[in-house]
Amino acid sequence: MIELKPERILKEYSAVLSRALTDVSKTGPKNYRTIELALDEFQGLGIDAIKSTKTYLKLIDLFLSYTDPCVYWFEIRSPTEVKGIWNSFGEYKARKLRTVPYKKKVMPEDTNVLYLGKVKKGLLRRLKEHLGYTDSVKTQSLQLIHWALGYGIKIKIHVMEFEQETSNLVGVFEFKLAREIRPLLGRHST
Repeated sequence: MIELKPERILKEYSAVLSRALTDVSKTGPKNYRTIELALDEFQGLGIDAIKSTKTYLKLIDLFLSYTDPCVYWFEIRSPTEVKGIWNSFGEYKARKLRTVPYKKKVMPEDTNVLYLGKVKKGLLRRLKEHLGYTDSVKTQSLQLIHWALGYGIKIKIHVMEFEQETSNLVGVFEFKLAREIRPLLGRHST
């Protein structure tokens, strides 16, 4: 029988987390990149068709190397009124066609951040899901092509990638950022 040493295990793991946090506090995230998208560019395009668009290829080029934990957010950059986007999302959510993020009862004031999320791995897959290119109607994501086209919405996707050792901390980073930037959609808790 193996002798368990929970104190040693916790001390060793705490040391790993401590080093990871110290690195982030000194140098910030491992990578930070952004990309701007005009959502109407995806109008009428299926998954195979988008793969050849300039924007999608740029998305792949920017984030293909992002294999470690990430925190990301979608910033509304268009002159489209945030309230209109909020209402359009609410109408789509009410139809219950696909699983989308939580919509707060009251629209947060003074924010242009649509959504903030995290992923421990699989960033590109997650971004595709948020765009709405997933076969599963149960995968919770923004599903943008299903409700946000035709309004001239432009978004900027921000992605911060962290070292692998922080994978269990990205939820904490997400929570803190959510408190500061107050995204319109999603629940954020530790």
